[in-house]
Amino acid sequence: MKPLIFVFCTLLFTTSISAQDEDWELEDWSLDEMISDTRGFSISLDVNGSSIDLTNTARVGPEGSGGGGGIGITYGFNQLVSLIVDLDGANVSPNVGTNYTLGHLDVGIGFNFLQPDQPFRPFVGVALTGRSATFRIRGDSDRFIETTASGPALSLIAGLRYFASPSVSIDAQIIGSGGTFNKIDVPVPGGTLTQEIDVDSTTGRVKLGLSWFVGR
Repeated sequence: MKPLIFVFCTLLFTTSISAQDEDWELEDWSLDEMISDTRGFSISLDVNGSSIDLTNTARVGPEGSGGGGGIGITYGFNQLVSLIVDLDGANVSPNVGTNYTLGHLDVGIGFNFLQPDQPFRPFVGVALTGRSATFRIRGDSDRFIETTASGPALSLIAGLRYFASPSVSIDAQIIGSGGTFNKIDVPVPGGTLTQEIDVDSTTGRVKLGLSWFVGR
């Protein structure tokens, strides 16, 4: 995982610097011609379907799928490169046991394709992701307590954005994440007990949402 994080950080740094260069712009476009301008800040809301698969355990237990929602902020440096920050959660129905909450926090970069005079803009991206899974388990005296497993992952993103107007787009995307849940937090009297774990897993998300481009 550490080599992947190093490669990601290097790519993020070099791309962010290069994004300031005018050579990244595809052409000079007038405002009237730009139907799908990806520059600047945008705020998105989405619904999602999420799934989780544990790759180094038996296929019985917390693996499952469910639905949820999320919010995101994107900053487009130019027509090609964007910074992505995205937070989402889903209520997962597992193979065995009660439902639990699966959360993702993505920070990464996206690359947009086609020209801004087209309403459809495909994109791909890569992100560093923090994941968490919060379970309710039965403790002493039949009390239920919430425990949270968490850890890092690397995510690959592919999607399509349709600009219904210069300020609003309809977004569809698929995200695959691979990594390790490396710790679990258990509430105890007077605080929280943190234990190290090693559970490799992959998660998948399908999202459909709306984005509003600020100031248009």
